[in-house]
Amino acid sequence: MRISPSLFSSGHVREVTAFSFYLFLISVAIQVGTHVDNLIIGAYMGTSAVAVYIVAMRLSEYHRQLCGQFTGFLFPMVVRFHASRDGDALRSTLLEGTRLGLWLASGVALGLVVFGRDLVHLWMGPGFEGAVMPLYILAGAGIVMVAQGPTGSILLGTGHHRLVAGASMAEIAMNVVITVALIGTVGLPGAAIGTAVPFVLINVFLLIPIACRSVGVPVRRFFRIAVAPTIAGLVPAAAAGLALRSLGAPTTLAILFTQAAIVGVIYLAGFWVIGLSRQDRLQYLASARGLISGAVAEPA
Repeated sequence: MRISPSLFSSGHVREVTAFSFYLFLISVAIQVGTHVDNLIIGAYMGTSAVAVYIVAMRLSEYHRQLCGQFTGFLFPMVVRFHASRDGDALRSTLLEGTRLGLWLASGVALGLVVFGRDLVHLWMGPGFEGAVMPLYILAGAGIVMVAQGPTGSILLGTGHHRLVAGASMAEIAMNVVITVALIGTVGLPGAAIGTAVPFVLINVFLLIPIACRSVGVPVRRFFRIAVAPTIAGLVPAAAAGLALRSLGAPTTLAILFTQAAIVGVIYLAGFWVIGLSRQDRLQYLASARGLISGAVAEPA
């Protein structure tokens, strides 16, 4: 590597700073979106309502953080694939990344919906029942928030950073308008709806189709490969969750987590057996064996 003033390029500086500026706008939108609900709730309903809503927010944040960790490494991969014009790798990143992200996020969201009321009661005690309905709504939105991670990486890595930044700012504006319009009539669920609806609409009907088009994946194929397997797992798992709920509310967190684990096993089985093709199962098994072999061989 050689550093010299003669190698300076003002065009590269503009390119880098422009990209960084749009990433900054996206970061600002994320931070504002995290706190704007609390500001509106505090102004319209008081600080006690904020304390209740924060319970739902924290659980939904844990949901997104737990499931979203694996998407962080996708962006540099997408940039590399885009630079090398590796279209097959980009398509695989979009489809496989979304399928796994959606599977993880939907499983946790199902647990929050089935056991959310009991979790809030056992964790926080009485007086926080108002957090349950916002939790259900935010858990549903969290599915899209996690699953769109690969979509966002594809769009940023393929030069659509202006689009992502504009969509992020539009989400904030719509969030404020919807929350202010609903909070006076429906209360805390109105704030959750204000957060969920813009994000889901913009991602499902704008960003995902554009990401699919940018890598040459038909939207119908995207939903068949990335979405359908999760639905196949959710149906039997939801039935099992409802059956467990009919036995009565869990009295301790240990019982709750045991029941949630049972639902999780059924969800995994449905996803694996019903949702995935034989070729997909063989591919995942081969990848798992490769990871295990690498982990075992590394210390030597």
